Amino acid sequence: MSKDNRIVAIKAFHYGFQLLNSELEEGARLLNAEQNPNPEIAIKASQGIPALVLLSLCIEISLKELIYQTQGNDVKGHDLYKLFNGLDDDMRTIIREKVMERIDISQSDFDNTLEENAKTFMDWRYFYEKNTINGEIRFLKHFEQAIIEEIL
Repeated sequence: MSKDNRIVAIKAFHYGFQLLNSELEEGARLLNAEQNPNPEIAIKASQGIPALVLLSLCIEISLKELIYQTQGNDVKGHDLYKLFNGLDDDMRTIIREKVMERIDISQSDFDNTLEENAKTFMDWRYFYEKNTINGEIRFLKHFEQAIIEEIL
């Protein structure tokens, strides 16, 4: 995929995530306010699932773009932990420190949360086949933001 195509994909998936995340937040607010919510409210509140899929896909492509920009390598795979660790030490430190500061977590919490959410794209797109899966949307939102700041 060319650099221009990756940037378009990052922006498109980020925009889709934002729209779905807004629906999720509105649905959650309405669910909390309603005693007997209607099915439309439940659908709004369930938008966290496709939002998480798009967010994790955006992170994946963003990491691949950052690796390409900093190292000239086109890499494959969906594992966010492996892709993040494919960055050079300085870039990992910059991103890690931004996320740690923004959500007030330690380095070990950052590393553990990233490892637990490494396969979010793969897991959540087939959520209906799983018994349990992780998806820490707050962490992933800040992780995505820190990566995008280094790209765009």
